[in-house]
Amino acid sequence: MIGKNAFYPKYSPNSDNIKSITIPKGVTRIGFSAFSFCTNLKTVKIPSGVKKIESGAFYSCANLKTIKIPSSVKTIGSVAFTGTKWLKAQQKKNPLVIVNGILIDGNECKGNITIPKSVKTINDDAFGGNELFVNENLKSVKIQSGVTSIGGMAFWGNVNLKTITIPKSVKEISPDAFLQCSYDKLIIKTPKGSAAAKLAKKIGIKVKYI
Repeated sequence: MIGKNAFYPKYSPNSDNIKSITIPKGVTRIGFSAFSFCTNLKTVKIPSGVKKIESGAFYSCANLKTIKIPSSVKTIGSVAFTGTKWLKAQQKKNPLVIVNGILIDGNECKGNITIPKSVKTINDDAFGGNELFVNENLKSVKIQSGVTSIGGMAFWGNVNLKTITIPKSVKEISPDAFLQCSYDKLIIKTPKGSAAAKLAKKIGIKVKYI
């Protein structure tokens, strides 16, 4: 494992000089903020065998442009690549940034969107998740069957989100997934008895059964 804050310049001053890194074989996890704020880092090669990239692992690596992420990676923490050139390039290709079935970022999405069947997990903070963040662009979301979980603060601050369709395949939804959305305007469309229906009743969001 590459540990928490291992190369974060605040704790490892010379780390800001790193321009490229190849994660050695045998590493299975890249820890919390392991490379955060390594502003000169440009390329990262992650070998097959790494299973988890924790939150903020490459946060604000402003010049990080090239990343090789193997299919072995099954978990990616929130804002792991936020503030990188790599993420910006992915957003230009498709505002829904999906890696190995994990929807890691949708903050460039506008209007009405459909989340494809290839997605299994909607990550923490995927469409918001920041108390300073307000997204006025997202109007409706349709989640297709195949998604199994919606992470913490996934839709935080989407004040104009009016409808979200959540299938029965979603078994786990963080209680704070819709914080700072307009509960009086938002309608969750979902089957009776679903995890989404139970959450909506608990937190006071309107439900339309489908």
